[in-house]
Amino acid sequence: MNGQRMRECRKRLGMTLQALSEQTGVTVGFLSQLERNMNTPSITTLRSIAKALKCPEMWLLQAEGEDRVGNMSQHQSFRHILRQSRYKVAKNERIKINMPENKTDYEIFTPASVGEEIPARMTGMIIRIKPNEQVSERAIYHDDCDESILLLKGRLQIFLDDYDFILEEGDSAYIPANTMHNFVNIGDVEVEAVVFFSQLVF
Repeated sequence: MNGQRMRECRKRLGMTLQALSEQTGVTVGFLSQLERNMNTPSITTLRSIAKALKCPEMWLLQAEGEDRVGNMSQHQSFRHILRQSRYKVAKNERIKINMPENKTDYEIFTPASVGEEIPARMTGMIIRIKPNEQVSERAIYHDDCDESILLLKGRLQIFLDDYDFILEEGDSAYIPANTMHNFVNIGDVEVEAVVFFSQLVF
């Protein structure tokens, strides 16, 4: 969790810790610890904070050295962060993120923009899930954002609304926006998959 970003974003919105606490149901003391990098939130808490601060949850997880899109200006909304123009993302330039409370790693391999004022309209990432682990402690959904997944290695069980199915290596799945879902590694080896989102999520 990048506490400095959380604090900067909260102050940019003119929001006190008390106001953020009321919106998220998280205590002021715990929020203060997060801003000072003294604690780590659960995935549920992270998502509630990101929603209240109107910023992508993954952005709150990135260390300063991993951000390709720059820092937030006090007079800019998140959508107008200064962006670096590029079409290529080298392997060593991928943004690496580890979600709290689970053993899942993410590597974002798509650029934030393709020009000075042209933000990218999709996000691609590689996800790796340890055996017997799930992406989230409970089902999640993405507002107005479709998702697709291609399984490269391992076996993955996907829970989608009120049913589930299993992906074997080479299988793929499509998850419409606003659909509750979760991924679980049911194999003995680490799952590796390529995931695409239909909008910028960092």
